[in-house]
Amino acid sequence: LLLSVGGETEQGRLGEGTTAKTGTTTIAASVILAAAYAFTVLIPSALLSRAEETHVAGGVSEPLYMDALRWPWPNPQAHESYALALMDESRFSAARIQLEQAQEGLDTGRIHLLLAICSEAARDKTAVRRHVRECLYRWPDNEHARSLATAHGMEF
Repeated sequence: LLLSVGGETEQGRLGEGTTAKTGTTTIAASVILAAAYAFTVLIPSALLSRAEETHVAGGVSEPLYMDALRWPWPNPQAHESYALALMDESRFSAARIQLEQAQEGLDTGRIHLLLAICSEAARDKTAVRRHVRECLYRWPDNEHARSLATAHGMEF
């Protein structure tokens, strides 16, 4: 990379008698960067997109979410999306686990809202209040979180 931006070579500055070695280094760096991008962005995104599209279409998406989650690059968004699919099937305990894993890489009001909904299904009032509070801290205008807060006697 240094060579491709004008660094020194054995022959002097880039463009002054550059060698095939410089071109090979630039090509190798480009290939490595492209592979890294594919590994960390393209493939995880494609796996998640396929799972989400299948879920929205009403198909069997769990194996596709599992493929997305097995990819060796961390993808907190995949955990959140899988949690939504589990919640659609009223599998709130499993969804809560996925949401907690998503929290390792995401800290959003939406995660806390979904955790509050899962906690409500588990009748865990303390967790509902905690997650509603965290949701409203990050997302003060969320009507669903406000209605949960009102239903659980919280002032905001």
